[in-house]
Amino acid sequence: MPPVAAGYLLNYFFEIGPLVGGETITQGEIRHWQGNVGVTLRPWECRVLRNLSREYLAESRRAQQFNAKAPWKPEAHKPLVSDTQNAIRALANR
Repeated sequence: MPPVAAGYLLNYFFEIGPLVGGETITQGEIRHWQGNVGVTLRPWECRVLRNLSREYLAESRRAQQFNAKAPWKPEAHKPLVSDTQNAIRALANR
């Protein structure tokens, strides 16, 4: 997965449950979760959780299609050997 700025919201999102009964989470479910765990979310955080749930549901439906593509592009990784060689060359040229 790509890096996320507000990673704590992802933890909350999966703790609440991305979907409930195959549908998006509701404001009521978020409110009950807050009361149960003693967390108070700001309004924008609640909106983000609802939007994440909508996107999660939409992507889970898209993913069921034949030849569905990943929702992100994996980064190209360089071989570790060439990275090490480049680092050694950089140190040698100091």
